[in-house]
Amino acid sequence: MALSLREENSKTLAALLGVDETEAAKLLEVRVLITYDSTCEPSKNIAAFVIALLSRTIAEATDTNEGDFAAELVLGAGRARLAGTATVWLSAHGTGASISTSSTTTLMSPLHGALALLTSCYASALLMAAAVRGRLPLAPASTIELNWTELFGSNLDFLLGHCVLGEVFLAGAGAIGNSFIYALQFFRTSGTLYICDPKNVMPGGLNRCLYFNESDLYKPKAERLCARAQTDFGNLHLMPVVGTVGQAVKAGGGGRSVGRLIVGVDSRRARRSIQLEFPREVFDASTTDIREIVLHFSRQPTDRACLSCIYPENEREITHQHHVADALGIDFAEVNREFITQATAAKIVAKYPVLDSGDLVGRAFDSLFKELCGQGVLRSAEGRQVLAPFSFVSVLAGAYLAIEFVKRCSLGVGADTYNYWRASPWHSPNLALRQQRTRLEHCEFCGNETLRTVNRQLWGASLEEA
Repeated sequence: MALSLREENSKTLAALLGVDETEAAKLLEVRVLITYDSTCEPSKNIAAFVIALLSRTIAEATDTNEGDFAAELVLGAGRARLAGTATVWLSAHGTGASISTSSTTTLMSPLHGALALLTSCYASALLMAAAVRGRLPLAPASTIELNWTELFGSNLDFLLGHCVLGEVFLAGAGAIGNSFIYALQFFRTSGTLYICDPKNVMPGGLNRCLYFNESDLYKPKAERLCARAQTDFGNLHLMPVVGTVGQAVKAGGGGRSVGRLIVGVDSRRARRSIQLEFPREVFDASTTDIREIVLHFSRQPTDRACLSCIYPENEREITHQHHVADALGIDFAEVNREFITQATAAKIVAKYPVLDSGDLVGRAFDSLFKELCGQGVLRSAEGRQVLAPFSFVSVLAGAYLAIEFVKRCSLGVGADTYNYWRASPWHSPNLALRQQRTRLEHCEFCGNETLRTVNRQLWGASLEEA
């Protein structure tokens, strides 16, 4: 019943273009060529990243010039090998990088691994847009410019310094969790990172989870991510928790608190519930299908926005939850429990006998709903299929999250220049969109004086009060 990674991508593109899935699948059956100087280490690194990202999105991305190609990416001083084919050019200099559909300078300066990964996401977006011959309705830019000091500040020493993380929790070992860990490997870190996720690896997730492959299917995400990624870290210990952050905290005994929390879960409701674990520092990233990513940061106690402020329950979410309940043949209250119980699984199987109740227990309602939507069994409340992001969108979110995480942990409060930002993989970063969002007056967390009192007892005076 589960979608394959190819089907996930086809469903997404079909819904985006308003075409049938067969036509969308044909559009994705394209190959792109990556051209670079094999003696140039930065070019080799970016080429490897782009190949890894687009190989999970289209038919093939390769550096071997054999067969037909829909587009070509030329890195640095490399020369285009294809004539009459859409070409994307990429160069890197001392302060940033440029990706363009017009021929650019041929520089390729050394790049920190996380910055190279970030650059690769933007390059993958423009290359894919070129490969599908302008069919994307997102109006991708012809040129994307990245400036490291504008993006991350004038003090870039944190990129190479040693960052002592202490005890950290990661909520979610799916697409963003994978991407965050993948980008974090390029930093010198130490400490213990608890990776928390109660769910198993599913086929559709392979299109955007860089550490997973088919051998990981139907096994716990947390355990597989730790097993796959630990060799990439020398002094950061990855500890799997097949459960939620709340369950991880309870398992640690009385007095345990969440000092640093990275959030990569896939629903608004899950983010609000995590705020009730009273984390001191939150580093959060999410995706809006394939259009953009969202970054949010907070440090409690504060008068700025918390997770519940950024992802408040809204009418669209409530309508969606009612639709999920109705479609699955269960009560609205059951959907609010987030994960499927044995009793709820029995009700769902009664309506959909092709499902196996044993496979449903412990799964998230939203994940099952998206899967059934993808099979054409269900539709969202607005009549649209639920869209999963392409690999480079999720990895862009994870890369930005990892860089900001290390920067803020290394440089402290002074690095807290914004707490909310939306960015698109299809355009140059728009820094004017960065905000310092204040808390919502009626936030279910910040608006509760009892919870705010507990926060002050746990973490002291707020930054605004200090």
